Amino acid sequence: MRPGVPPCDTRSHAAPDSAHSPKTSNSAAIDRGFPRALPNTTHGHLAVRSICPPPAISSLMEYSRRTATRPVLLLLHLRRRRRRNPRSLISPIAYVRTTLLLRCLRAARSDRSSSLAWTMLFTRRLLSPFASSIAKKLEHYSQFQPSSLTIQQYLDFGRSGTAKSSFLFLKNELLVRLANIMQEISLLPPNLLKMPSARLVSDWYCESFEDLLKFENADSHLDIVAKFNEQLQVILKRHSHVVETMAEGLIELRESDGVDIASEKGIQYFLDRFYINRISIRMLQNQHLVVFGSVLPESPRHVGCIDPACDVESVVSDAYENARFLCERYYLTSPSMKLLCHNAMHPGNPITVVSVPSHLYHIMFELFKNAMRATVEFHGVDEDLPDIDVSVVCGQEDLSIKISDRGGGVSRTILERLFNYMYSTAPPPPRDGTQAPLAGYGYGLPLSRLYARYFLGDLFLVSMEGFGTDACIYLKAVPVEASEVLPIYSTSSRRNLTAGPQAADWSHQLPSIGSRPS
Repeated sequence: MRPGVPPCDTRSHAAPDSAHSPKTSNSAAIDRGFPRALPNTTHGHLAVRSICPPPAISSLMEYSRRTATRPVLLLLHLRRRRRRNPRSLISPIAYVRTTLLLRCLRAARSDRSSSLAWTMLFTRRLLSPFASSIAKKLEHYSQFQPSSLTIQQYLDFGRSGTAKSSFLFLKNELLVRLANIMQEISLLPPNLLKMPSARLVSDWYCESFEDLLKFENADSHLDIVAKFNEQLQVILKRHSHVVETMAEGLIELRESDGVDIASEKGIQYFLDRFYINRISIRMLQNQHLVVFGSVLPESPRHVGCIDPACDVESVVSDAYENARFLCERYYLTSPSMKLLCHNAMHPGNPITVVSVPSHLYHIMFELFKNAMRATVEFHGVDEDLPDIDVSVVCGQEDLSIKISDRGGGVSRTILERLFNYMYSTAPPPPRDGTQAPLAGYGYGLPLSRLYARYFLGDLFLVSMEGFGTDACIYLKAVPVEASEVLPIYSTSSRRNLTAGPQAADWSHQLPSIGSRPS
């Protein structure tokens, strides 16, 4: 196998590329995705040359956790594996180091309180050559700024691009976007990172970064592109429940230690960036797989995920019907909708724009759910429910949509918290997964705003307590102006994530302008 060609073994990882990272070394020939020989490891008079790849991080860390209370068992396990198979994944890099750490492990056996610490130390020492190379790659790619694309660029490339050119762009761009957000994950409050769900999300991102590194130096042969497409589908499936899992992590944090104000602000800042980064990565993956892979488009008219002539009225109606079905399932009733459409550019014609229909649908569906729930709970299921008024207007630059309900509205105090990921006006949803919740995670509005902002749009609320709420959505009507908004890992982002509590400089906290919390 030629150097740089990704192997079939999903546990393997490509060797560092000296052309991209001048500080990396070891450009030996590749065997199953690893160098044939690692540098000499010397301890006193001992010198051992590794001849096999290191173990997968996830499997070894899981084993070390299971054996944390009996650390010597881990050493015995490694020795038994070496006797059975001298070319075991563990033995080449571990045997000398495990022997040197035997004294520490025996001490840990006598002191149960330090057992876990010694075992984790052992694991880190065991994986140090492998982990350091991944860390260098992560640091390398996080120094690059993600490439922001417009809807027009997505559309043009989908019509005239090739699978090879898309592969050459994605194999680097996905690593850059993953590395930027993974650096920010590491800066989250330790209490959140300790939560099982948050750790799981972090592990998913690490695993996906390692999977994509296999293609870092690969040529754009058709068989390699096919394997890359398969890997993208694996990553998409792996990350399909990131939103719910991270939400569970926040619930676990609230139920365990609670969240101080400074940490809450940092978490809010991070989650906005984390989820819009996720939206952008899935956009790249889905667009590539639909245009150049085996995934079928939702309509023959679509170019990947993009509809060049998206019928806005149709998307709004679909979102309303599905939200009404869910509302009637919970409350046995639902309010009707009055829809007004006005095309200022082409009067009398239907409103069509170049858009991602799934993004618009997500926004409208969440807003309809909120409006219906507020209306039913404010007026009661036995009353005649007032209609939900929807206005859709297409101007020269913006597509504007307003949803007005008479659900009683909310006070300004509550309004300012509606875009907070750690706040919800509904009880938490059941964790058995038996049915889709109407509300409860508190993610509907914040995520909808991110979908609007992703291509330089926006979403904000205006509420009159005791009467109702207006939700206003603005989307770019001109595709060449609809550019991706992407988070960039920088000194500023590190400061915002790690900043401590600020000293008050006002006698009272100033409210946000209207209902547009930043």
